[in-house]
Amino acid sequence: MKVIILSKINFFKFMNFNMINDDNVEENNIMVISINDYIKNEKLEEYDKSLNYLNNSFFHKEHSNVFITRFGDYSEETINKKDIIKDSCFSKKEAKRMVEFIKRNKDKSLAIIHCTAGISRSGAVGTFIYEFFGHYDYFKFKRQNPTIQPNMHVLKLLREAMYDNIIK
Repeated sequence: MKVIILSKINFFKFMNFNMINDDNVEENNIMVISINDYIKNEKLEEYDKSLNYLNNSFFHKEHSNVFITRFGDYSEETINKKDIIKDSCFSKKEAKRMVEFIKRNKDKSLAIIHCTAGISRSGAVGTFIYEFFGHYDYFKFKRQNPTIQPNMHVLKLLREAMYDNIIK
């Protein structure tokens, strides 16, 4: 499986250029993981729909090959600080959900992962997917995705969720 990591802007451009949308995404041989920023107030999200695409998902319907999530880009050290909203952090539960989604879509030929900048959250998920499919040449993967700097908290939780799934 080929893994592409994009910023949100480049993800929107990629999807529009390839004419992939809510109506036809399931017809494509792709898996999409859309990592959006955490929004504390859902009413703010509704307000922002017309103002700020960064807080909105590209997809508005549920799809078997699209996983939409929201969490902030925090390290383990940052998460332990009192001023962080725990719901805004990537959790073991979310890691387990994501691993199950990846397993259900393992037959796809392309994985497209995005977050706001396409660097750390999506970099961690992309690295995990690359490993999941038995590719262990991280340097090759890094050459193909030179801007990534994987969030080690996200990568660690995904690896743990996969390991827990194998052991059971």
